[in-house]
Amino acid sequence: GEVTEADFAEFLDAAFGELRTVADRAGTAPTGPSGALYPPEIPDDSPEPVEAYVPIATPVALPPGRGRVHLGEVRAGRTAGLVHAGGYDSIADSYRRLGAWVAHNATPAPLPVREVYVVSFAETDDPSRFRTEIHWPLAADSKETTP
Repeated sequence: GEVTEADFAEFLDAAFGELRTVADRAGTAPTGPSGALYPPEIPDDSPEPVEAYVPIATPVALPPGRGRVHLGEVRAGRTAGLVHAGGYDSIADSYRRLGAWVAHNATPAPLPVREVYVVSFAETDDPSRFRTEIHWPLAADSKETTP
């Protein structure tokens, strides 16, 4: 969907519910934690494309009445990663830290940044226990340097 940053949580909550419903009706189960794809740069508070996903083992026939759900693939690739510990109200700090590392040590790829919700609302009501992996795509020819 096209979503503003202020509406990420509401959008993702609805999207993950819809994805789980479609997966159940298709007779498949998630094979790992849910995630989302975001643009690598957020210039302002305008709506931006956000794609929620739930990993499944193999493609399935999507049942009728699937709404906005589409079958797709999040391809493997080189990324710089960081695990954000805690609630989403402070995740921008982790993005700044990871983005600064990428800017100084690698070549970013013009692909969406991935978030993987390893521990989220589905597992706990305590935001201090949340764990979110942030994966920033790197160009295939990127020459990373270690700090």
